[in-house]
Amino acid sequence: MRKITSYLSLPVISGSQHKILGTITGVLCEKRLKSVGFFAFSDLYSKDSENMYVAARSLKKINDDSVVLSNLLCIKSQSDVSGKDLIEFPLGAPVYTADGKALGVLSDLYFGDTDKIATAIIVNETPVLVERIASVDAQGVILLPDGKKRVRKQKSKPVIEKPEKDFKVSILSPPENALSLPVKALSNYGFLIGRVATSSVYDKNNVLIVKKGALVTKKVVFDAHRKNRLIALTLATCR
Repeated sequence: MRKITSYLSLPVISGSQHKILGTITGVLCEKRLKSVGFFAFSDLYSKDSENMYVAARSLKKINDDSVVLSNLLCIKSQSDVSGKDLIEFPLGAPVYTADGKALGVLSDLYFGDTDKIATAIIVNETPVLVERIASVDAQGVILLPDGKKRVRKQKSKPVIEKPEKDFKVSILSPPENALSLPVKALSNYGFLIGRVATSSVYDKNNVLIVKKGALVTKKVVFDAHRKNRLIALTLATCR
């Protein structure tokens, strides 16, 4: 197993040219830190140097003071990796429980040396399984409630039943005011429903999502999800 922090600040060496290409400055991970995607590196001695990226699988750590790039063709630019649904590893970000309790800060991540799949994050020197992560954004990392893990969807075979000889077909329409809350959001944040808001939550345009003292309903969770304010809603509610 490897730690992300063991790579930061290491020089990137070209295996073919035997020269230093730059220094590792950051890491791009899957949006819920399930895997390591790319390492960012740049020439720290050049003011005009821009970040370049190399896939984690293309870097080989020879020892504790350098990494070797297998092929120069593996180097990517910012535009090459911008559409891959990745986030920069939020080193030092606050970590919260599902109840909004601060656990500490994110200090590291363990990942496989070969497959680059993450196994655990480190919060105040304590390992936490990545399956416990509900979401990651600019506000920090939110964990699922104790005892719960993210459930991976499994494909099921369709069941075809033979109809009766006489049957009628009816088209049922949902009520006009029915909410279409994404299943993923409901499964991860359904525990918020029924809580009381201890402070008001607004979207980025200062539009009220829920008022202080109000009960959190399915509609409130839906609005918070739509406006990317689920973490703020989690921190502003209590049981």
